[in-house]
Amino acid sequence: MKRHSCLRGSTKYWRFDEKGSERLIHVDGRVQCNSGYALVDAALKGLGIVQLPDYYVQPYLEAGELVEVLTSYRGDREGIWALYPQNRMLTSKVRTLIDYLSDALSKEKHDG
Repeated sequence: MKRHSCLRGSTKYWRFDEKGSERLIHVDGRVQCNSGYALVDAALKGLGIVQLPDYYVQPYLEAGELVEVLTSYRGDREGIWALYPQNRMLTSKVRTLIDYLSDALSKEKHDG
């Protein structure tokens, strides 16, 4: 990783799966951004390599515009978060949505 320009998100490390164990690798780079779409754009422009969830990069991989590297270290875990201010009560609509997504994603994880 030291010989490549890494396009970083909001953390200073990337996650890799090494023989079934998660390994965190500290990465540096000239570009840091908290937008996955902006990081994809930077990768498409050849500014460096990026580690992002499939939903950001899949269309570009399929079109041959990006190439996946380090495939053997790819983890199967991608996080999905529901974020809301801690000091506020959730509306019933938001609580229902969070419960639905949690149940649906949990079933997909166990079925898939």
